[in-house]
Amino acid sequence: MTKERWCYLPLWVWLAISLTLVSSCQPVTVGWVANPSRWEPFSRGLPGYALTLAVAADPVQPGVLYAGTYHPPGLWRSDDDGETWLRDDQGLENQPVFTLHWDPLRSRWWAGAGDGLHFRSNDGTSWQLVPALPQSPAYALAYDHAGQLYLALAGVGLYRSADGQTWSPLSLALSPAEGAGQPDAESNLLALAVSPDGRDLYVGTAGHGLWISHDAGATWSSVPQMAGDYVSALLVDPEAGTWAYARTLSQVYRSDDRGRTWTPVPDLDRRAHSFALGADGVHYVGLKGRVARSDDGGLHWTFFDEGLHPGTDVLDLAVVSHDPARLYAAAWEGLYRSQDGGRTWKRCGEGLGNVEVDALAWDGQGRLLAGTRMGIYRRAPDADRWQPLPQGFPDRRVYVLESDPERQVFYAGTAGGLLRSDDGGQTWVEVTSGFTGRAMPDLAVDPQSPEHLYVRLKFERVYESWDGGQNWAARWEGLGAAREVISIVIGSSGLLIAGANDGLFRWNSGERLWQRVAPELEGQTVFTVVIDPQDERVAYAGATDGLWRSQDGGDSWSRWGEGLAGITVTAVGLDPVSEQVAYAGTMYEGLYITEDGRATWRPVRDGVPAKASVRAILLSPDGQQVYVATDQGLFRGSNSSGESASSRASAVRRPP
Repeated sequence: MTKERWCYLPLWVWLAISLTLVSSCQPVTVGWVANPSRWEPFSRGLPGYALTLAVAADPVQPGVLYAGTYHPPGLWRSDDDGETWLRDDQGLENQPVFTLHWDPLRSRWWAGAGDGLHFRSNDGTSWQLVPALPQSPAYALAYDHAGQLYLALAGVGLYRSADGQTWSPLSLALSPAEGAGQPDAESNLLALAVSPDGRDLYVGTAGHGLWISHDAGATWSSVPQMAGDYVSALLVDPEAGTWAYARTLSQVYRSDDRGRTWTPVPDLDRRAHSFALGADGVHYVGLKGRVARSDDGGLHWTFFDEGLHPGTDVLDLAVVSHDPARLYAAAWEGLYRSQDGGRTWKRCGEGLGNVEVDALAWDGQGRLLAGTRMGIYRRAPDADRWQPLPQGFPDRRVYVLESDPERQVFYAGTAGGLLRSDDGGQTWVEVTSGFTGRAMPDLAVDPQSPEHLYVRLKFERVYESWDGGQNWAARWEGLGAAREVISIVIGSSGLLIAGANDGLFRWNSGERLWQRVAPELEGQTVFTVVIDPQDERVAYAGATDGLWRSQDGGDSWSRWGEGLAGITVTAVGLDPVSEQVAYAGTMYEGLYITEDGRATWRPVRDGVPAKASVRAILLSPDGQQVYVATDQGLFRGSNSSGESASSRASAVRRPP
């Protein structure tokens, strides 16, 4: 039978998730839009993003899979071997799912979620919370051949049940040789495993190592080699219970005597995340950026990474019981499938998670470009779906797309450096510099010269280049030692404005330093800045506390209309046909519109999700359509007036 691994979330993952979620909420690009009257989803073919913690194959219904995600939180189902997915979390709404487990004795599914343990029959439609247990995150679940269930609840401890309905706490009582032990171990459980006869129990903890009981939980002892470590993944021989694997932050250990002694596995000294066992006896280990396979019971290992996103963490593995050559890997950004025993992988999962687009641009050939977490995608005017750029474009997150349309020069700021295209986005090359490999979430191109660039490095400030990004000079003067730049824009006359984490700054070219402007914005984070391409005396700034405007080149600023105070504004769009209409994209509050000369603002509720964060807005060249990228998908709006408006797109970036 297939051994499922029960997923965990160690401290380093929590920290990384926190940084990812905070930074991904700081949206981006601005365009000039023409009063759309309706909206439609426009994401087909774009990769969804889902931090996937658990994956399981239904052993009763071939082709059916389940996936548990942390961001966006929920549970998903596929009926076509992982090709397409739909939410299947009735009763689990808005809850992260850490572990999934099929119970053959009770013909039901178990799901460990953020609010506790849930269950559902295989033909059921809704999940039910187990009422007898505390409502605490359920990280791990295990069972023996007799059907006894063991559950790890975060901050609470270990529980056991013989029938799945009544549960009792199981104390980590220490043997006399262990003395008083570590009293916090019970409240920091990450992983569980049990031998098939129920005699040997294994408990992995956060910072308290591995604990083992050889008498069904009556007494416990710790493993010296793993004392004080994080043990977040376990796998035990499901037939005889003889061998076992345990994963720490830096090493994989193996035991061949029911957990009494442990030795490191030399080939697996990299950070592992998950274990799986196929029905054909093949052992698998999910690592960072690759999967290890052993065909001789763990004596020798072969590593495979073809098709996996570079550096991705393989957080869970599932082997299909009736087809052991078919595997699924749950990863940081989504789901992968292998049909040859883990040797090659292909990303799958359309519909799983949310489509997140950071940047939009036209490629000079009438096609739309979208910068995503998985690279650049392109869509022709008559196409019904997006397509990735031809093989060769780096498979990495694209934060910003900037161009000089007349010269067909494009730049892409990515999670791993700067890319350039000189043919309207058809082909791209890496710009080699001292910043190669560094994340570049913001970029500004001088309208007078595509070789003159400004860039913001992640968690840093501003640098300038006069040779297309090959060499850079710091432009920090006047910003102070600890200030972080968030957004940057340059006008055709050379006016350079930067939004920071505590206000707005303008570059003084004579004194060669940044000077604070807009004292009203001091202490606010400025996420987006727009310079009107028709009149550079007019500029707009979207900040933590609403929308602001300057009509004198940035010397003075005032609130722009009523209705956005206290709302974080991340994008601005001006209707070129009607001076009465304008749009504001926000963080967590969707899209706003003003139709009274920008005096008052109201939310748009006819297609763009009400709680979405707007990341990019782009107008079509004929002014008939507008594209809005959010953290909940890409949407297209049509202009009902039928009037054509010239494109006045002006980009404003956001940090990752």
